[in-house]
Amino acid sequence: MTLTIQEIRKIEFKKLRILLGMTIVLVFLLISIFFICEPERFLRNVFSTPGHIRNIGIVGALFQSTLLYSLLTSFRKKHALIISDNFLIDNTTYGSIGKIYWSDIIEIKKLKKRSIELSLKPSAFESINDNLIKKFLRFMTNWRYNKSIIISSALLDCSTGELYEQIITAYKKNKNYTQQR
Repeated sequence: MTLTIQEIRKIEFKKLRILLGMTIVLVFLLISIFFICEPERFLRNVFSTPGHIRNIGIVGALFQSTLLYSLLTSFRKKHALIISDNFLIDNTTYGSIGKIYWSDIIEIKKLKKRSIELSLKPSAFESINDNLIKKFLRFMTNWRYNKSIIISSALLDCSTGELYEQIITAYKKNKNYTQQR
């Protein structure tokens, strides 16, 4: 009987970027609160009303509050991403789904400059029992939230290219291993 040593790679957060993100979110949260408290200051044309401005402020405050909560939880986590031979643990955002087995991944592709999309089997989403905030954040960042997940390297301590190579290498290694069995 041979034992294989499992290779584990851990990718950390860039805490300074999270702090910068929290600062920006706080500024927008304060602006949204100002929209709610003083909508008359923002009336610019005949079609805008204090009610419209206040509604924009409420939506902005809700969204910025959830983003702030997400950044705070990310700041407290030690590892953003853990890549092992059997699975990937995604902790990059509060809305992340956690452990993803390589067998659940259908396709991996780069999106734009800072993101990687993992298309998953529908069965991967069946066992997820998330709260409303996590579902909302996943929906706001990924319109295909029930078919794929998006991993952004914006807050990570590595580039998108490095992240993509590490994920692809582990995925191909696992795929070759399962095909040989």
